[in-house]
Amino acid sequence: MIQEFIGEFMFHPAPLELSGNTCSHNCCYCFANIRKSEWVLSLKSVIKQINKTEIKTYKDALIAEGYPICLSNKTDPFSASNYIQTIAIAHELSKVLNGIFIQTKGGKGIDEFIKALNYKKEIVFYITITTLNETIRKRIEPGAPTTMERFEMAQKLKKLGYHVIIALNPILEKWMPLTDLDILMKKCKDYGFNHICTEALHLNSREVETFSPHRVSCFEPDEIEYALPKRTFQNYVKKVIPILIENGFEVVKLGMPFKSKFYDPIREAFGHIFPNQYDIINYAHQKGTGVYSFNDFYEKSVDNKPFFERQFKQVNAYIVKSNIHEWATDDAAKSVFSLKEVLRYIWNNNKMPASMQRNQSFKTIIGEDSKPVRDDSGNILLYFDYGVYPTERIINQKSIHHEKVF
Repeated sequence: MIQEFIGEFMFHPAPLELSGNTCSHNCCYCFANIRKSEWVLSLKSVIKQINKTEIKTYKDALIAEGYPICLSNKTDPFSASNYIQTIAIAHELSKVLNGIFIQTKGGKGIDEFIKALNYKKEIVFYITITTLNETIRKRIEPGAPTTMERFEMAQKLKKLGYHVIIALNPILEKWMPLTDLDILMKKCKDYGFNHICTEALHLNSREVETFSPHRVSCFEPDEIEYALPKRTFQNYVKKVIPILIENGFEVVKLGMPFKSKFYDPIREAFGHIFPNQYDIINYAHQKGTGVYSFNDFYEKSVDNKPFFERQFKQVNAYIVKSNIHEWATDDAAKSVFSLKEVLRYIWNNNKMPASMQRNQSFKTIIGEDSKPVRDDSGNILLYFDYGVYPTERIINQKSIHHEKVF
């Protein structure tokens, strides 16, 4: 089924995802296989969704509006267990305006998939590379293509004119040490890949307790220990990001406080995408030190405003998914019915993980009453001065008296 891609709101450019059957790549760290042992694609239902003309739900509206679809956040579309259905779906996707964001390690049927799409150009390929060490690759991704096969696939797709992203996701020092990172960066430069997405390996302690003996054996003990939620799992990815940026790559990581043009070619390929944090960060770097408002964020990050201002019954699911406690206890969250209001709620609530109040490139402005300063519309104001602030996340209004903050 095609589903709303709610979990990566304000980060992923696609608001829809299409997941197939249980992925046969069998990656030991795969969150989808860890949380659910079996996924089954209903091909008939997907084809019906793509060709549906009557708009009854928010999901129907997203599809009809031509927003991109992610294949797939949970299962690789080109794994042995999925490629035949993926090709069948491609025939249907060739008839609609929706772009396709493909997350894959490669496998089978990619040439047939592109042909079935009639060489549609509104496609972005996100190709995961976790290690250059084939011994490690066999241990952690036993059913997936080799790293060299992935590079060869990426190079072929690049020559066909598609935008290719290299995903170091998840990244772990043992799997991709700095010496190997140097080799990877050189390969990327040689092949013309300049956009990299990276994220740390992060395992949930409760889920680790449910691991089968086989899954446990795919990890070395210190790998599991490092990836458990003690925040140490972020140390290596934080070291890697500046290195990638210094070497000229456009980089993105969820919550990263640096400017990035990572989304520019994606927006160019798809026409319009869902908003992300980096439009306001980039705007602040361009405009300079000062006070930034929700209106700044909305104007710079939303490129389909009429759609975002329409009302839909299910849009507050973005709040439920991100922080169910806030939704359950805050009447304002329950009265949200447009995407613009979802964004406004997230902007104003620092308990929401995607709130810009939690991004280390901005500080929340605090007034004499020790409460956040708000604009005339009641929206919190943030302060930007090119710094990165991992700990001290507020600034006193008096210290920026030269700026208008209300």
